[in-house]
Amino acid sequence: MSEKEISFNDISPIEGVYSDFIYLKEHALVTIIKVKGVNFDLLSLYEQNSIFDEYGAFLAQNIHYRPQTVS
Repeated sequence: MSEKEISFNDISPIEGVYSDFIYLKEHALVTIIKVKGVNFDLLSLYEQNSIFDEYGAFLAQNIHYRPQTVS
């Protein structure tokens, strides 16, 4: 009995890669938003808190998309 050769495409969760997103075999779309970093050392405490509040509001509005943060 010979075993079937398995390729990377067989085990990969990726169905296709397009210009601004990845389509998964589980019928989900993945996209990446790249932003520039912020030097918190140069900001006042008020400005730092404002950024955290705005980011929290962004997450709350988009939580059904299961966002992830990578730094």
